[in-house]
Amino acid sequence: MILRLLLSLINPYKNGQLPRRKGFWLRSRIAIFNFSTRRLLRRYRQYAYYDGINLGTVKIIHSCRDEVFEGWLKEIGVDVRPHLVSRKNYPEKEERRGLKPFYKFFEFNRQLIVYNSGKVLVINRSSQLSVNNEIKGTLNISDDTDILLRTEFKSAFKIQNTAPVKEVTNTEPKKEPIKEKPPKRRDKVSLGRPTINTTPPVVEPPVVEPPVAEPPSKEDTGRKMRGVEIDESF
Repeated sequence: MILRLLLSLINPYKNGQLPRRKGFWLRSRIAIFNFSTRRLLRRYRQYAYYDGINLGTVKIIHSCRDEVFEGWLKEIGVDVRPHLVSRKNYPEKEERRGLKPFYKFFEFNRQLIVYNSGKVLVINRSSQLSVNNEIKGTLNISDDTDILLRTEFKSAFKIQNTAPVKEVTNTEPKKEPIKEKPPKRRDKVSLGRPTINTTPPVVEPPVVEPPVAEPPSKEDTGRKMRGVEIDESF
């Protein structure tokens, strides 16, 4: 666009720090550039966006930005840092008008960025589709028969992480009963019980006593049979 070309030519900040003494032409350039850039800031906010999703180990960024224009804003003193507030209610859908004034002025860079374990996946749709990937996985792209230019990325890293977790959970319950079975068998089988059951034959003394008492009874009968009485009182 012609307006962007003119602003880039009269940009007084492209050569670095401004001199202390400013002439008429330099002050005119500063005034025109600052005024035009601040007026375009309202439209830029209408078109540009930045969506960040943080899932712990995975971070996803979906953005549509003109980083060169943001550099111009920073040079004229506009705060370009993020200012975020938490909201309980999500914003509702807003209707947009068909006209987009000064839309072609901006050179938007449309990107989808994924960070995982220090590696990056970038899908750029600014002009033509381009992909820069450092994450292991498979990328599928639409062919010429598809009505939409689609991309689908599947990472094998997640499958490798989930497989060992299932094996550990299945083996843990198997190991626990194996350790508990040996002590249970030792408790049930005791080698001392059979010897304790054989001790009750102590009942033998009453069997031994009757033969000891029988001899005196035979002698008394013998004495009576002979008719002789023995006086044992002496």
